[in-house]
Amino acid sequence: MIQAEAGLLSVTGSPGNLARTGVSIADIAAGMFTFSGILTALYTRAMTGVVRPVSVSLFDALVEWMSQPLYYGRYGGTPPLLTGARHPTIAPVWAAHFP
Repeated sequence: MIQAEAGLLSVTGSPGNLARTGVSIADIAAGMFTFSGILTALYTRAMTGVVRPVSVSLFDALVEWMSQPLYYGRYGGTPPLLTGARHPTIAPVWAAHFP
């Protein structure tokens, strides 16, 4: 549900065949932001003595990671296409490593 709501399904799969990612990418994104938030809170407490809560949303974390396709569509003139495992902006890297 989070992958769909965050727009991830709009850039995964193939034409006519939407697909969710094979890993729980929302959990990974939220874990990364949680780690960063905890480190920031610990630093703030050590420097100021102020204890701040850490709150992370799966949706917000994944939407942040979706900024590249959003900007690609917004400023590139066309929305990203469903291209299976290929990537629209790193195609030379893909072609060099996976013939």
